[in-house]
Amino acid sequence: MAPTLDSLPPEIRKEIVSYLIIDHCVGSPYKVGSKEDLKNANAAHACLREWVPQYMFRDMVFNHLVDGMASHLERFGAEPANSKLWPLVKNIVVQVPPAIDTTLGFNEHSSDGEDGYTIDWNDLDDLDDLDDLDDLARRLDSVVVLNPTLYHREYYRALIEPFTDPDRLSALLDSARVSLFSAVLQRFACLEHIHVGVCAREDYPSHTITNVFLRQYGKSVLSKPDPLYVEDGTVNLDGISAVLVRATLTSIKTMTLSIANIDTGLRNDPINQLLSKASKEDEFLPTFASMTKLTLCMRVSNLSLRGRGSVPPVVQRWRPLLRGLEKLVFLELHGARREQVSSKEYHKYSDWSVVDLLLQGLAFEQLKTLVLADFTASQNSVSTMFGKELPMLRSLSLYHIKLVNTQIGRQVSESADEMVRRTKGYGWLSVCRQLSASFPDVSVQLHDPSSMPYGPRGVETYPLTPEYAQHIQDIHNVELCC
Repeated sequence: MAPTLDSLPPEIRKEIVSYLIIDHCVGSPYKVGSKEDLKNANAAHACLREWVPQYMFRDMVFNHLVDGMASHLERFGAEPANSKLWPLVKNIVVQVPPAIDTTLGFNEHSSDGEDGYTIDWNDLDDLDDLDDLDDLARRLDSVVVLNPTLYHREYYRALIEPFTDPDRLSALLDSARVSLFSAVLQRFACLEHIHVGVCAREDYPSHTITNVFLRQYGKSVLSKPDPLYVEDGTVNLDGISAVLVRATLTSIKTMTLSIANIDTGLRNDPINQLLSKASKEDEFLPTFASMTKLTLCMRVSNLSLRGRGSVPPVVQRWRPLLRGLEKLVFLELHGARREQVSSKEYHKYSDWSVVDLLLQGLAFEQLKTLVLADFTASQNSVSTMFGKELPMLRSLSLYHIKLVNTQIGRQVSESADEMVRRTKGYGWLSVCRQLSASFPDVSVQLHDPSSMPYGPRGVETYPLTPEYAQHIQDIHNVELCC
């Protein structure tokens, strides 16, 4: 006779329940509908209910999307009847709105054959001077509806206006700063991980006008504008990240946050004012004594790193946090990936110099693993940035790092032969030899290393040739990962 669910040992029933939650490597456990299988198991099988709550409430979403709108997590945390479930919450993703810019589109100034989309956050305060409804009507010109004027107004109200108004971000930051995040998150005493993310328009909660419009007309309406609106959550992610690091959460072990400083070097630009508002210097920045793992996703304009004669504001805002991470064993820093920005803008947001400035002089005495990804760097900067401040370092992983022949602010002269040799892989071979000599006990992993022949503004990248790849593989503590 085949065994039934209720006849199985408890540890096996627990294992069965664990497979009902979507794994991080397959999909998002925070996505709408990701817990349906758990809900069905809880309703259909009494013998599984003992284990369902442990996985049902492990991963939770804190939607901070509309000022004055309470998220499900806030309501869950405010109900005393749920207090026995609060300790089960281990991971929370704080989701903020994406932003779109109605000033983009139509290829008018594109010179590189691409779509020409470049988000200019400094134009956000000029949106009132544009006729956004006329712009929307042009983009939806091919969409046939009975009442175009009414449809365009509803579309704008639900899918455009909530994501273009800087005042909305300001209001969200204000409500978060006035102890909202601390008050909500501190109810979950066993919370270990916080991740910041963007709630896509198609995933907006059911009680928002965005969701109502999409239910009425279908999610395909998001793909109807021609050209498409470009979404970017960078600024919102940074603002909320700056608020989160000020929430006194002693149980936190890992955080995934965002750093941004998308500016032209002008202090009074609207976006810089918003970012400064999120991280006032007079606020208390706690020491995360228990944190062991930190991931920072960085979109920092290199224009803010040059010619100031002092440390740029974005670094000033984040170094105190890093200085307080005494037990940090894992640090991961990400620059901008090529697909996140246009080719013309990529070099601005992948500059290695921000890594130098951010980590300079900081002593990570317990750090064992350092991961750096998606930066452009000079050969010298990679070789020399790691010093005595990392005595316990055992693993260094470099993902998608592109070597260029420049240092911040100046071109390094090289002959044509030197350039060819460097782009074939000699630059990386020199870097690996220096790292191996300086850190013989550190395991160095290279993932998709490449070189750029014409400096960071170029778009061409060249992988290692087989000859240089073999030379690098021969270095005893260096592993080349394809």
